[in-house]
Amino acid sequence: MNIASLFFGERSLTTVATAYDSRRSAQTAARKIAEEARLDPRQIAVVEPHDPHLGEKLEPEDDGILRTIIRAHIACAAIGVAIGLLTFAALYAADIVAIRTTPGMSLVAMVVFGLFFGLMAGGALSLRPDHEGVLAAVQDTSERGEWSVVVHPKSRSALRRVLEALGRRRFARTL
Repeated sequence: MNIASLFFGERSLTTVATAYDSRRSAQTAARKIAEEARLDPRQIAVVEPHDPHLGEKLEPEDDGILRTIIRAHIACAAIGVAIGLLTFAALYAADIVAIRTTPGMSLVAMVVFGLFFGLMAGGALSLRPDHEGVLAAVQDTSERGEWSVVVHPKSRSALRRVLEALGRRRFARTL
């Protein structure tokens, strides 16, 4: 189990996209990428100009997104509580008068603040700010009347193979 699985419930944590001038170029590229990178064709979507299914093609894992929201909030809340407990313990051990004279209230306050900050961090992770640049670029490309190929590799090795396959596509413009 890797650290990312504590926070994210999606099978594909990365989105890669390229732009093309024509349907034919985009479809050919999608087939070649699937073949060269050894991906399941369901991991690749061709986005047409003004695509009515743009959202589904950019973020195809509705269940995974829900799992990400739940996992991120639970993991970050637990980390926040742990930080609150450790902070209390450190301040108590440092013999801070305010903590020593009101240990119960101090403990509750630090745990609650840790919980709230953890939940806010979980919310920030759930928004997936790492996806925003690619998603906006594909949306802009679609609105300009161009085609895009969107790839959702499920592992680092698959991502490496996708990037290598794209490197061989001279007619692609990586977004």
